Amino acid sequence: MNEKLLKEADWCEWADLHDSFIRDMLFAVEEGGDIFSLAEAIASNDTEIIGKAIETGRVFRPDGYQVEQWRKDKLRFLTLIVSPFVIIQEMDMASYAKILKQQAEVLKKDQL
Repeated sequence: MNEKLLKEADWCEWADLHDSFIRDMLFAVEEGGDIFSLAEAIASNDTEIIGKAIETGRVFRPDGYQVEQWRKDKLRFLTLIVSPFVIIQEMDMASYAKILKQQAEVLKKDQL
């Protein structure tokens, strides 16, 4: 996993992401998908990987109905920014805790 992306990963509520949706800069990764690999593919402009992910539905642009559900359900998302895009994935706190642990390990390694 790309350590730079891991260090920059954040956990957001929908309200924090709405502007990116309105600007058509938001991509969502299906639950259980590898958000970090997709973000790396976007960062390196790997059109083959991105195209296959879109084709298979592993990555998608949320529609108004999906956004309304997320807003209503008050979901939180793992969020990565690969300028100009924002890549999100629904994530519960237990899964995010694992990401935080990995972030801590990378930051600790950087300090050595």
